[in-house]
Amino acid sequence: MIEELARIQGHDEEHLSPAILELGNKAAQTMSPNPPLVPFAGKLIAPSAFYDSFDQIHKLARLLLSPVIYAEDTDSIGTASVNPVAASILAAEIESAVFKRFGIRPFITIARLDYESWTFLTRKHFEL
Repeated sequence: MIEELARIQGHDEEHLSPAILELGNKAAQTMSPNPPLVPFAGKLIAPSAFYDSFDQIHKLARLLLSPVIYAEDTDSIGTASVNPVAASILAAEIESAVFKRFGIRPFITIARLDYESWTFLTRKHFEL
């Protein structure tokens, strides 16, 4: 949504990244705690085993364009996006799915991504 909003606002491709970052920052300011920007998230390995185990979460992550950036079994899981609201929605669904299946509440982190990392990760995780 944030990418589309930036495009609707008329930002050219070369100015899209800063516009998306600014919109993400504004959305993040409404959240407590404020999700941090993680510049190295694009270098993390996709959690394929987690996606295989939780296919519905993978599908939802794809819809929200919010990849799971790490999963240490079901104990600690992180999700991120240029849209911190999407990452927050996915985090709540992950917590619910893990609790339903295993009876535990994982430690979940929510982070923001820069546009370049986000586009790379969405292609890598969701084959977009």
